[in-house]
Amino acid sequence: MVPLVLLAPGYVAMQRHYTDPAFAYRAHNLSLPGFVQTLLLVQSWTVLKLGEWNIVSWTLSAEVLGYIMFPLLAMWAMRISSPRNALALCACSLVTLVVVLSACHHANNNPTGTFGAIRMFFCFAAGILLYRAYHLLPDSMERHAASITSGAVIFIAATLFFPVVPVLDVFGFTALIFGLAYQRGVVDALLRSEPVIWLGRISFSFYLTHYLLIGIISWSLGEWLHHLDLASGLAVTFAIFGLCLIVGTVCYHLVERPSQRLGRRVMQRVEARDAMIGARRPA
Repeated sequence: MVPLVLLAPGYVAMQRHYTDPAFAYRAHNLSLPGFVQTLLLVQSWTVLKLGEWNIVSWTLSAEVLGYIMFPLLAMWAMRISSPRNALALCACSLVTLVVVLSACHHANNNPTGTFGAIRMFFCFAAGILLYRAYHLLPDSMERHAASITSGAVIFIAATLFFPVVPVLDVFGFTALIFGLAYQRGVVDALLRSEPVIWLGRISFSFYLTHYLLIGIISWSLGEWLHHLDLASGLAVTFAIFGLCLIVGTVCYHLVERPSQRLGRRVMQRVEARDAMIGARRPA
């Protein structure tokens, strides 16, 4: 991104354009302070928004914060001995999130800036509580798993047709995750098929690169794209999707997997060093 930002001021101007006051912080996109904030993955930690470089990386920032909080949340969740209490607290966490988003006028604009950490906290807490409930519930729940997953998919699809309802999607995805934990039904079989498994493998690299590609294409070909008819527009849309898949696949094999292997080698050396130091200490 750095060469593009340095050589294409028009692209920078496009990224800093905004029409919604809720996203006013994007006026500072691609700035030097924003680069440092994104590099350290702390852009979702505070209300101080210095500018985005890759908008989707807000989730990584929120996840890092969640991992830091995880031990305390997990210890708290392990003290819950009733599945009903765990499910009730899970629901309360999601209801609180929906109320906060609605009260702050973020119910339908997918806030990624100021509310990134807030979304993470309530959803992350709900996920931990759901996991706790799953282990406390009787095995008889397994027979309802297929119905739960099918109902969740229908609910999520239905919200797409009502502009005010998508904020409730968190409940649909919560039910979907819970049902899939039992690995039963048509939805589970579909998600365990080879094509979907492959999409899952490259999904992280796809996610981190797709928005950048779409932004670059919109900037460079925007005028031409606006004059396409329906058939041509659909063809170009599928072509862009295919390009995103190709780039995601390449990044998965050339960046993500090698980085994982490097990280494991580093950790193995650290563990071996710690074991050697521990062996030298007197008993």
